[in-house]
Amino acid sequence: MIFPATEAIQETFQAHALKCAAEEHENESLVLIGMTSETTSFRVLFISRSEQNDVAMRIYNLLRFTADKQDEMLEAVNTCNTNYRYLRFVVDPDENTVDAEYDFPSNQENIGDAAFEMLMRSAHIIDKCYPNLMHSLYG
Repeated sequence: MIFPATEAIQETFQAHALKCAAEEHENESLVLIGMTSETTSFRVLFISRSEQNDVAMRIYNLLRFTADKQDEMLEAVNTCNTNYRYLRFVVDPDENTVDAEYDFPSNQENIGDAAFEMLMRSAHIIDKCYPNLMHSLYG
């Protein structure tokens, strides 16, 4: 089942001439969109799990690193999280990746517009943080 928030997000993205796809699964529906910023490319998922505006934005595998770089990546992610609001950077120690996430307020009036704004903000924040993350990775 495609949840209403998923439909609203997809319609808004298409109205802005963004190519995206909607998928439905047993307990969730999602919008997938590929983004290319000034510094990197990444895939964004907008995940909905109910009839309400229960939406989570996730960017998995923004950056991969080797296990020996985990401390450096944690420090770089903490710096990004200190400097920027809204988008939260997370180190996944099992996968050795840096992910990014945002959870929309459930009382969001226009989830499509909010998702579009967060998509644009995320690209900007990632452009600002990515060089620091890469410096931590390669020195």
